[in-house]
Amino acid sequence: MTKISFLSIKKFFRIKSNIIICILLSICMSFMCVVNFLPVSVKNYWDNHLLNNVFYRTYMLYEQGKNNYVKKILDDMPEVAGTYTFDGYYSLTSMEELTDEYNETPVIMVHGFVNPPEVVEGNTIDENNKDENLLICPNKFYPFVRNDMVKDPENGYLDTSREIDLRKYLNKEITLASDLGDGEKTKFKLIGLYDTKTNRFMDKSMCFSYYSNVQELNKSAKGFSKDNSLIYELNKISDAHLVEAKLKELGYYANPSVTLNIEVATQSFDLFIHLSKGLMIIILLIILIISFIRIKKDEKNLLINKLLGYNNWQFSIQSITNSILTFIVTLLISLPLIFCLWKLFQIYLPKYDPNFSGIKILFSYEVLIEMMILLAFLLLIITFINIIGKFRKNLLNIIK
Repeated sequence: MTKISFLSIKKFFRIKSNIIICILLSICMSFMCVVNFLPVSVKNYWDNHLLNNVFYRTYMLYEQGKNNYVKKILDDMPEVAGTYTFDGYYSLTSMEELTDEYNETPVIMVHGFVNPPEVVEGNTIDENNKDENLLICPNKFYPFVRNDMVKDPENGYLDTSREIDLRKYLNKEITLASDLGDGEKTKFKLIGLYDTKTNRFMDKSMCFSYYSNVQELNKSAKGFSKDNSLIYELNKISDAHLVEAKLKELGYYANPSVTLNIEVATQSFDLFIHLSKGLMIIILLIILIISFIRIKKDEKNLLINKLLGYNNWQFSIQSITNSILTFIVTLLISLPLIFCLWKLFQIYLPKYDPNFSGIKILFSYEVLIEMMILLAFLLLIITFINIIGKFRKNLLNIIK
């Protein structure tokens, strides 16, 4: 048995079709592995980064602003960070210091929140200082409107050629006044800056303060909308379905303040999965064709071996050894291929769809083990076909 296995190993590397089969299986396995890394990676990214942004965590219950019963239900839910009415949602303001510096009135939207966006420079607003007039703004600030009023799909009417570095105002007081009324001037302290790159969908003139401070700003806004909405903010986007289910039980339906168009992304998943399945079928057909051709070509060798006294059990050992070697060589080729494809997806996926911007594709050992089991199963089938093919060839048939 040892001698047969040794001869099988020597023979394996002499036959080019064996190496071709290993390469084809490696391509198939590598592509399927990386494709199956995507769903977990994207869910992790959307749940923990993109969708955990304050806008995606904010939901509106229209015409429920004065419904104390619903407000109490939401306030008692651990998944809800806080609730407030529409007057704490946003306030259109101007900043006196920028008006004086640039001789032009900037457009600044101060947005209310319970949990602030992540700060990359300075400090954040938390439970200890939320009652103070504090502000968090973009690290790349574009508060001026375009003169030609040409709308940009991503930035609205903001003039992105006029960037303001707000670091010079960091930890200093600035003066805000509502643009919707005669507006009392209110002093705010700018204590932190958030990253516009990781929050690319936000208006680049948007600052944040605790919602009660936004409500105070709107008290002097004579033209402010009296929208009667109740707004609640989640601690984590992954808990959205729990809160929605509770509200539906009571007959209420919430609307997200911002929705993410994931149609292209989900279509991409479907496309990649279909491609991987199609690739697997094509490669399996090629391998089966190669196997049948090889069985036909090996008839003379099979005759000689049978005349020398080889039996079906020894032929089975050869086929099993061949499959084990195929498995090992395929894995050795697959590992660097998986790494290369993994890096390529990491680089080009965000370019293919902006919804993947900033994503990190997670390596999954579970997926790798699943692919190895699938590979072993496929090789088992191929081995079975080869053994049956050799068993059915008796000496008289070969001679004929």
